[in-house]
Amino acid sequence: MGPGFEPQRGHFMRPDEQVQLEKIIAERTGELQKTHEETLKLLHFLQLENEKRKQSEIALKKAVSDLRESEQKFKTILNFSPNGIVLIDLEGKIREISEIGVELLGANSKQEILEKHYLHFTSETSENSKQIIKNIINLTISEGLTQENELYLVKLDGKQMLGNISTALIQDSDGKPSSYVVVFNDISQRKKQQLNQIHADRMANLGQMASGMSHEINQPLNIISMIMDKMLYDAKKGTTVDIAYINERADKIFENLTRIRNIIDHIRVFSRNQFDYIPTAFSINKGVENAISMFREQFKHMGIAMHVSLSKQLPSLTGNIYQFEQVIMNLLNNAKDAVLERKALEDEGFVPEIDIKTFKKRNRIHVEIIDNGVGVEEDKINEIMIPFFSTKEEGKGTGLGLSISYQIVKDMGGEIHIKSSTMSHTKFSLIFITNDNGDNG
Repeated sequence: MGPGFEPQRGHFMRPDEQVQLEKIIAERTGELQKTHEETLKLLHFLQLENEKRKQSEIALKKAVSDLRESEQKFKTILNFSPNGIVLIDLEGKIREISEIGVELLGANSKQEILEKHYLHFTSETSENSKQIIKNIINLTISEGLTQENELYLVKLDGKQMLGNISTALIQDSDGKPSSYVVVFNDISQRKKQQLNQIHADRMANLGQMASGMSHEINQPLNIISMIMDKMLYDAKKGTTVDIAYINERADKIFENLTRIRNIIDHIRVFSRNQFDYIPTAFSINKGVENAISMFREQFKHMGIAMHVSLSKQLPSLTGNIYQFEQVIMNLLNNAKDAVLERKALEDEGFVPEIDIKTFKKRNRIHVEIIDNGVGVEEDKINEIMIPFFSTKEEGKGTGLGLSISYQIVKDMGGEIHIKSSTMSHTKFSLIFITNDNGDNG
């Protein structure tokens, strides 16, 4: 009914009033129907929203549960890993550290380490250490990870340790760098054992080369002996000897005495324990020549032709020159055994040959030792660097020489590559990266 319209009892509506009433009823019915439909839509929307809210609550609870589980896993990995683990933000501050990491860095609790800059654990007097760790971090940010970097770290108590460090970049949901994780351990003891092994191998090499070194010393001794015999012979004959003649012979004697002294001095230094040796820049050619000097007379005596081609003006290499010489001596010793073994199998016309080359190609320095010996079988090439593996007959080799050589070259940032063909040749290539990109020789 419309407003102000109230039918009275016993009142009969006129036709126009009836039409108006029906019209009003129809309008109100339509409005009610529309309101009902909108109410139903609203109820359906509210039901959907309520369902979404319930699903969101379930998802949120699951996310919280997953996050807690993830945090628990992270803490478990962090605290039960045998390595130290450190989480560092992009500003270089330590945000989290494992219990082992706390112990390795000489702290009693995390609080002593958290919020400290990572450079706090490098030597204040060593710019080299700081630069190395900065380079590691920069490479981690640019490349995503680095592996097995050796670096001296300083503990909170001031003591040093040699750390083996690997790093990985952590990115946020947009793929942008957010932090990085550092995994490290103390390899000081392992390195000492490795150096002991290297020293033992060096002494074993000297023992094996005793006969060769006797040739090196005997030759200048023989020259001195011949000079003295000639001078005594002339003196007994009563031959007048002028000062120039005596000076000339004296110079020859002192020249060969100096050669003997240099050989003995080099052997003494070479055999010395190198635990405290600080890596320095050295001439690759000098290291090769020093190693060759231990074999030259021995090779001549054995009928081995040695061809040496050393490229001039090679960049210096940083490391331990005596360990580098040890690598060259190991390779020359193996080459000697290989060519002599083949010589025993071939006819008399076979000439044992060993070539030694150094050269630079682009930003890499190459040292090659090539022999025409028995070679290495293809299926054994990948095994000869394994400790205690040897292709020599029992009793002739320890099986440690090449594995130690591999470790020495690796520690100097280099690589060893081997190519061989049985009863033809073997080539060992030592390759070191340099900052100089030009070719040379």
